Amino acid sequence: MHAVAVAPDTLPAMLAAGAAHAPALADRTTVLTYSELRQRVADRQAQLALAPRSLVVLSGERSLDYVVSYLALLADGHVPILAAAHADRLAAAWRPSASVYADAHGWSVEHHDQPPPALHPDLALLMSTSGSTGSPKLVRLSSANVAANAIAIAGALGLTSADRGITALPLHYCYGLSVLHSHLAAGAAVVVETASVVDPCFAAALDRHGVTNVATVAHMLELLEVGGADRLHVPSLRLITHAGGRLAPAAAERWLARTAGWGAEFVQMYGQTEATARMAYLPPDLARRQPGTVGLPVPGGTLRVEPRDDLPEGVPPGTGEIVYRGPNVMMGYAERAADLARGADLDELATGDLGVVDPATGALTIVGRRARFVKPFGVRVDLDQIERELV
Repeated sequence: MHAVAVAPDTLPAMLAAGAAHAPALADRTTVLTYSELRQRVADRQAQLALAPRSLVVLSGERSLDYVVSYLALLADGHVPILAAAHADRLAAAWRPSASVYADAHGWSVEHHDQPPPALHPDLALLMSTSGSTGSPKLVRLSSANVAANAIAIAGALGLTSADRGITALPLHYCYGLSVLHSHLAAGAAVVVETASVVDPCFAAALDRHGVTNVATVAHMLELLEVGGADRLHVPSLRLITHAGGRLAPAAAERWLARTAGWGAEFVQMYGQTEATARMAYLPPDLARRQPGTVGLPVPGGTLRVEPRDDLPEGVPPGTGEIVYRGPNVMMGYAERAADLARGADLDELATGDLGVVDPATGALTIVGRRARFVKPFGVRVDLDQIERELV
């Protein structure tokens, strides 16, 4: 697989740099070329009428208007906070200049009359550590973080302008957002769809738009096992990715075999919001030789395991905390408004996950999580191991 060369040196330019007449975004009724996308983004910048360098809460549902609003905020140098159902709580906690909502029915902006917080020049994007909670802790991401990860993922997956992705995941979720970023960075197209992977509308969108790539999490694959995995089997499909949590080895083996029978590939990935999106990927050939691993670092990144003296008995030899280093490591957390003015605090990420690296192949295997060890009555208990024993 090859790295993707992207000429523009700014995040907004990179995310709209596809060939003018090539498709960029599509939904059930509309296909926008990159030229049309750039025009809509420029129009939305003017329509938002925001003060320079504003903090903005962006919420809504997957739609062309959501993507256009998001890109317009980036293009104008604003800093969006991506919100799920907790937009009101985030607005109350962070004093944004405006709140923007967008879905398939349109978009709206509400301006707030309050003094905005100071923003560091490198700050480009704020995401919750969990897309479904109203936690005040946010992940601070720079333009360089997002651009580097988009290029790394596009390179790891071999994305080209011929690819067609689809929004199977929410865009306020780092994995879902990275699908948008990586495809636009490669000059590819993204189909904006809200239906579940087991909804006939999703299968119709795959076929109608010639989708080549589908991003999934374990729950979606479980639904497909019950509802019919062949729903994803369209002639254009070349790749299914999985991330966002552990997939049972037996399930991974089924999907490897299934996609191979379709003439496609199944690639498992590993990441955290704190690393912008994804840190490692498992090529299918390595997955067949070393099932159960999460693979190799994405281009430009490195992974190591840091020895610790507080691990429980019985963990594999060489186990330590997984530490990732790369240009996609976040600037740091924000827990109060003053944090938004800070520069980068980190140059590597201690993930909190425990793992071991195969010295022969460099493949990483996750064996647990530090926070998943409890100590009732003085005895250390590995909750992940208990779950594995009970399955």
